[in-house]
Amino acid sequence: MAGGIQRDWLLRYVLILQIESNFKANYPSQVKKTIPLFEFMYPNAVAEFIFDQSSTHGAFAPDALNAKEMNMGSGGNQRCMHDTVILDNNPDPLLRGKPQSMVFPEDLPPSHPYYEHRGKAKGMRIVLEERGLLAHISAANGGKQLLAECANCKMSQRARDKLARETAAATNEFSFDADSDDEDAATEDAVHPSSTCCMRRVISLQQDFINEKPLLQIIIEEAGHKCYFLPKFHCELNPIEMYWGWVKIRESVALLTHSIYRSDSFSGMRTLADGTFPTGKRLVPELLDACPVNTIRAFFRKAWRYMDAYMYVSCL
Repeated sequence: MAGGIQRDWLLRYVLILQIESNFKANYPSQVKKTIPLFEFMYPNAVAEFIFDQSSTHGAFAPDALNAKEMNMGSGGNQRCMHDTVILDNNPDPLLRGKPQSMVFPEDLPPSHPYYEHRGKAKGMRIVLEERGLLAHISAANGGKQLLAECANCKMSQRARDKLARETAAATNEFSFDADSDDEDAATEDAVHPSSTCCMRRVISLQQDFINEKPLLQIIIEEAGHKCYFLPKFHCELNPIEMYWGWVKIRESVALLTHSIYRSDSFSGMRTLADGTFPTGKRLVPELLDACPVNTIRAFFRKAWRYMDAYMYVSCL
């Protein structure tokens, strides 16, 4: 019984942190608070963190290899990224395995062509040149020079998600396989039909850039725990969404503070709250406590059934 109470309390605490994070936009900080709490309550246990595919959850560390943060030219307003190693599948065998700095050295001589950029970040053009890819791709395209960024790559994240959803719906992409990226690949192909459309696209497909992990995942895995991200556009796989839905609209929570309601038609957190964060933060534990443990377990079982169904269909 005590263990069940601890688990329910921990789940409630994590949900409260989620609300705080929505206001502070600082999920890594909240996860750092949650990990020691879990380790105190469950010594020598491994926590499994599950996140949906929001841009906040997928944010990278400031020095991560991220093509979206790069300019075509060097210097300017772009982040300094950590060093890397040129890949073993590089078209030039002599470059394979060589270290590549993403920042110009501070001690460049005045005669160096990039002296004015000393200590600053390298742009996409110089990074591709150092990897021998710019000339290689240009030759493959009949001498045509690569654009810094094509129209498709300039699309906003909202526009990309919309196109991806439309593509998934049109091709009946409803299968789920925890060990496969087929669904993401299919929708990604709709947004980016070419792998060499522009410099940003070419760099983003380099394996060292692909291997970059979100900051949340790095924090969790370095602490010895596990981190998973749900497939895009599949909120039914997240039991937390069902729990939130119960808290927001379930009419039975009105029994906790029935005197506040003017009629039985009013229910949920929206009626209780006055639009301020302190009131919302105070009400959340009360409303979360109103949800029976059996109902919470049912939410998890329902999510697992969805996963089982998707995995079964993907094996047909």
